[in-house]
Amino acid sequence: MRANSALRLASRALALYPGDLLNTTTNQTVKDYLTVCQNAYYIVIDFFEQATNAFAAADYKSVLKYEQQTPRAAASCVTIFQTPPTPPNPLNERNRQMRILISMAVLSAFDLVNGP
Repeated sequence: MRANSALRLASRALALYPGDLLNTTTNQTVKDYLTVCQNAYYIVIDFFEQATNAFAAADYKSVLKYEQQTPRAAASCVTIFQTPPTPPNPLNERNRQMRILISMAVLSAFDLVNGP
């Protein structure tokens, strides 16, 4: 149970970052884009939590199913900053970290289901 709690706390902290930026920016376009990012992060967190519950139940196919849905959700935070007008993306580094985390999770789930 401790691992689940730690994952939930870490995930929530990750999603708070766009919210912190939302509170400090005055540019409405950036605020709108950050709202999209914050929602995307919460979707990723939800999938991670569902995957964690499936893992605890030894339902590895469901783990893979949930993890495979995370890249699309996270990508919306990248693509929104490519929509004109295009302000600089203050989440570039955080998005890079998220892509790494998601890639590791998907590959791990794939290995659980299919073997290394």
